[in-house]
Amino acid sequence: CIVAKSWDYHVLEALRTTLDEGVAMIADSVAYLRSQDRRVFVDFEHFFDGYKRNPEFTLRAVEAAAISGAEALVLCDTNGGSLPHEVESATRTVVEMFPEVIVGMHTQNDTGCAVANAVAGVRAGATHVQGTINGYGERTGNCDLTTFVPNLSLKMGIETLPEGAIERLTAVSHHVAEIVNLPPNDALPYVGRSAFAHKAGLHTSAIARAPDAYEHVDPALVGNGTRFLVSDLSGRVSSELKAKELGIELDPMELAAVLDE
Repeated sequence: CIVAKSWDYHVLEALRTTLDEGVAMIADSVAYLRSQDRRVFVDFEHFFDGYKRNPEFTLRAVEAAAISGAEALVLCDTNGGSLPHEVESATRTVVEMFPEVIVGMHTQNDTGCAVANAVAGVRAGATHVQGTINGYGERTGNCDLTTFVPNLSLKMGIETLPEGAIERLTAVSHHVAEIVNLPPNDALPYVGRSAFAHKAGLHTSAIARAPDAYEHVDPALVGNGTRFLVSDLSGRVSSELKAKELGIELDPMELAAVLDE
């Protein structure tokens, strides 16, 4: 996997060369690696910034890699500044131009859209996505696979992990956090400790009758579970459910006393 400049600004100012030479360097690098019997993925740095400023040059850069034998053309939102509608439109252009080549996504989270941008790319035809567990990465992070994978599999019906693996997402998320010595992020979608936690009496009362009333997926599908929290926002049902969870039987009078307390 090599990185190529696909934004004219970087070619002119960072590499300090001509746009023609920038394209030629990509073609020569890919051709050389292919001549050495290497599979080649090309990460096009700042692709979306380049496409917005000078699409003609950016697409020439991508074309040079495709013609020279690159197996995957990876479109990178290196600054993380793009939005889903921009990503989907630009990615679709590349997919339509090079239908025989894998198109990939590399999205950063500087606008909070890394997962959404990767999903937008898949909607446009990308079939390769670079991401990290828990979204770890420089600045505000990368596309979080613990969110991206269930979004594709559970929401869009797209096969990602092997059968039986998605149920381990929560455990894997916590295990990786332990390895990198960072506290687990309770607020992560799907795998966070708070992802399926309910405190308001209105919520818990409904969930007691119909679990899917306030949960967008079954927590067990990703190895997580429902949590009921007791606080000043809780009602009778919250306290009753929490007591049962702890193995405590409360009669109506005792339950009323708990609520008063």
